Amino acid sequence: MHGKRVGIVVRRQRYRCDHCHQPFLDPLQGVDEHHRMTVRLRSYLETQALSRPFSALAELSGFDEKTVRRVLGDAVKQWDKT
Repeated sequence: MHGKRVGIVVRRQRYRCDHCHQPFLDPLQGVDEHHRMTVRLRSYLETQALSRPFSALAELSGFDEKTVRRVLGDAVKQWDKT
C-alpha cells in the first residue's frame, strides 16, 4: 500500500463435508488460493516480471524468490494454454 509491504491476516472457518468427510474452506473473493496472495499482487508480479528480475520482485513483494518463480511459472503455463 503506497509503496510499502502490507500483510493481510485472514481467519476462515474450516468445514467438513458430510458425505466424503474432506475438510474445505469457503473461497475468498480476491485471494489466489494456490499462492496465498491476492489476485491483484499476482497480476502485478506477472506484469513486472517482463521488466524486472525475479530477485527484485521477491524483495519488493516480501516473498521468497522461489515463490515468485513458482507464481510466474504458473502464469507462463496459463499463457501457453491460450
